[in-house]
Amino acid sequence: MKWITALKKFNESKPSWCIPRRNTPDHKRVLDIMKGNTPTNISNMTSSNTKGQQTYDRAIRNIERKDKMKKRSKKIRKVLRNY
Repeated sequence: MKWITALKKFNESKPSWCIPRRNTPDHKRVLDIMKGNTPTNISNMTSSNTKGQQTYDRAIRNIERKDKMKKRSKKIRKVLRNY
């Protein structure tokens, strides 16, 4: 099997298409697909710790932290107004 065909098969279950970097677990999975060592369910092979997922998680944490800071500042303002 060719590399591009294995990539297509690897990316079937993903929302966005990606080409994994060398020496990563995803790259090894694509090589396994090329060799014919595919498991029965490719969707189980997807890594949830990709760089895109890490960026998304970091953005969500930042938004949550900003919301938490806004709530704190509102409480402080209410207390200060009462003095």
